[in-house]
Amino acid sequence: MRKKKDTGKRMLAGILTVAMLLEGGTLGTTFAQTTVSVKTDTQLQLSQNGTKVDTFDTEEVQVISEVETQIMAATPAAVQGEDVITSTGPAVTTQPAVTEQATMTPEVKETKKPEETAQVTVTTAPAITPVATPKATKAPTVTTPTFTLRTTGKGQAIVGLKKTKGGVEGLVVSYCLGSGKYKTIGTYKNQKNFLYLSRLKVNKTYTFRVRAYKTVNGKKLYSKYATKKIKISNKSTKLIKGNYKVGSVYGPNLTQIQLNQVRNKVQYFKDHFIDDRMSDVVKVRIAHDYLCQVCSYAPDWSKNAANSAWGALVYGQAQCSGYARAMKALCDGIGIGCYYVHANSKAVNPSHQWNEVKVNGKWYIVDVQCNDSSGFYAFFLVSAKYYQSAGMRWDTNKYPKCKSNYKW
Repeated sequence: MRKKKDTGKRMLAGILTVAMLLEGGTLGTTFAQTTVSVKTDTQLQLSQNGTKVDTFDTEEVQVISEVETQIMAATPAAVQGEDVITSTGPAVTTQPAVTEQATMTPEVKETKKPEETAQVTVTTAPAITPVATPKATKAPTVTTPTFTLRTTGKGQAIVGLKKTKGGVEGLVVSYCLGSGKYKTIGTYKNQKNFLYLSRLKVNKTYTFRVRAYKTVNGKKLYSKYATKKIKISNKSTKLIKGNYKVGSVYGPNLTQIQLNQVRNKVQYFKDHFIDDRMSDVVKVRIAHDYLCQVCSYAPDWSKNAANSAWGALVYGQAQCSGYARAMKALCDGIGIGCYYVHANSKAVNPSHQWNEVKVNGKWYIVDVQCNDSSGFYAFFLVSAKYYQSAGMRWDTNKYPKCKSNYKW
């Protein structure tokens, strides 16, 4: 009878996947930062954080009303008095009597007094000092964000976040089915991101909304909502590549029925978790994390095809061989170059197996089983030299050179 794995950690039935892609951003190196986590409400979320932006400065509109009113008074010219007018009469002569001494009457000179000069006092009004109008501060507002929304794979929606100007610190994203209640997907840094949601109901209309926020004077202010609607696609995507014939690298001993079941699992993965426009590193990361979630380490390699992709993807238990073969199948399906690699007799564990993957034209080593068992990204996109330092050896001439660790 087939054993079932721990559903609390591994099963993906009914999950809602939220995967965040930061193009050109920084990805962490531990599960705690980037792991795919299965929540109690069966939600699978892949997320990635970025860096914080500068603090917002309140924009001030300064209005200065300047008044310059000056009253000028002209001083009138002085009023001069009239000139003195002098009038002189003719002299009068009287012949004296013989017996009486003649007396001369002196000349009388009449002088007119000049008019008094008018005294006029002119007072100049003082200048009015201009009064400046106090600075007016514009009430702080938050810029409404913009985003893109599309559906590609079966039951999948992709939300593209854009960096919003105006000192915005973060973006809050939520969605609802039809006219139902909104559910918050998460809060993300104010930068370019992509959120991938899967297992949505096909042919149904969902509404997505995004609002921005920033902190002003210790209070968090929010923008208006930016809202968009979309009808979820029901189309399946085509697998890029795959070998599902008997004798395949996915499991040399698998039957055709088992190989078809592996193919169905790979198809499901591509439909619900991968968008062809994702970068190589994001595709590899999602494939790695998905495999860690659906598979656990098998105690016996000889049971339940634990050394094949069928054991890892269908049964849910596998050893290193099953992990590596399943990773090969997933990478083939989504168009990522991948090799299945087996250790040689010089290795500390001659029976160990892993993968080499191609990301952005360069090759790197990925050991999914080791990472899953250790609980962190011990060997994820590392160089051959780094992997050899752990005691692993293999015929390097058969595979591409893994010259360096991936630069995050």
